[in-house]
Amino acid sequence: MGIPRKGSRRVTVGLREFLYMIKEKSISNDIDEENSRNGNTKELLVTVQEDVNRPGGVLQFSWLHGHQYGPDDVRRVISAAMDQGWNPSTRGAVYHFSDASQNGANDDT
Repeated sequence: MGIPRKGSRRVTVGLREFLYMIKEKSISNDIDEENSRNGNTKELLVTVQEDVNRPGGVLQFSWLHGHQYGPDDVRRVISAAMDQGWNPSTRGAVYHFSDASQNGANDDT
């Protein structure tokens, strides 16, 4: 079952079209104590899937709530995940990408 079109957003990476959805999620204190201590109690869970008739694998990653993210940030994470082995055409378990924070929004510092 693919990501529903309603409520999803579209992004292009290379020649491939993807749909993605962003959901706000509470951070469990026992899982991520450091972020909770820093006042970050929510994260954004991003789910990505290729927009084709028979979608393959699902990519998921998280970002800290409170930062501005856009399609370019999602594009960078998708590219990085594919570089590290995620194949959007292959069905299987959800690919959890843990380096999303390093490939997300640009810091203008």
